[in-house]
Amino acid sequence: MIQILNFYSTDGTKTTHFDATPIMSSYLNAFLVSDFEVLSNENTKLPDETLQGIWTRPGETEKAQFGLENSMKILNALEEFAGMKYSLPKLDSGGEFFKNYF
Repeated sequence: MIQILNFYSTDGTKTTHFDATPIMSSYLNAFLVSDFEVLSNENTKLPDETLQGIWTRPGETEKAQFGLENSMKILNALEEFAGMKYSLPKLDSGGEFFKNYF
């Protein structure tokens, strides 16, 4: 499981440390700043399934249900096709907020 450590300073700041990630192409990363909400399969996934989440603007998570359901199906199909499991502990996707930039 992913280890995230939060440290709170006396001056009111918060520092968050994440586990190291494997080397990957920079186009696979995104840094987004907002008050996002997430819809995930955390409560319904089987032990051997990957934790997946769709991050959306506040109030838009109900629109992400289709994306989450299909993201799980697509990942399963790709794992079967490649003959190997997805190697990271989770897979997050950006929801509707990307639509204005493509």
